Amino acid sequence: MGWGHIVRFGAARGAWRSCRAIASTAVNVACAALLAITPPRPDLLLRTARICLKLRRPRRAYDALAAVNAIDVRQIADPDRTAEQITNIAAVLCARRLRAEAKDVLRSAIALAPRAAAPRSALILLLEEDLRAAGGNISLEQWAELENLCGNR
Repeated sequence: MGWGHIVRFGAARGAWRSCRAIASTAVNVACAALLAITPPRPDLLLRTARICLKLRRPRRAYDALAAVNAIDVRQIADPDRTAEQITNIAAVLCARRLRAEAKDVLRSAIALAPRAAAPRSALILLLEEDLRAAGGNISLEQWAELENLCGNR
């Protein structure tokens, strides 16, 4: 057995990396295009966010949810259901190590549907985890937010 098979294997690995980079770029472009053409309707933006998550582009999903925030609340037919869907997407963002973005999304879901329990509970859990991780040393704004959320249950 000669060294030829090692060289071919190395070439194949390089080709695989190149193909993977091209595919990743194509997915990035597709997600950006999808966001650009999605009309400002909450149901379509939530669907776009879920598609971006399935394509492993959580930041693009966050961008789609940010567009939902810009929509007038009166245009949303069922704010409680929309808030619940946003909460589910926030859980995925958190799992993909985008905790700050997940908190922002949960805050917007609470603003959208103030009486919805799911986003409020999820945000309380995230803030309590931050509190434990910081050993109780969090900012006054974070304390106030946590107290406000716990007081309005």
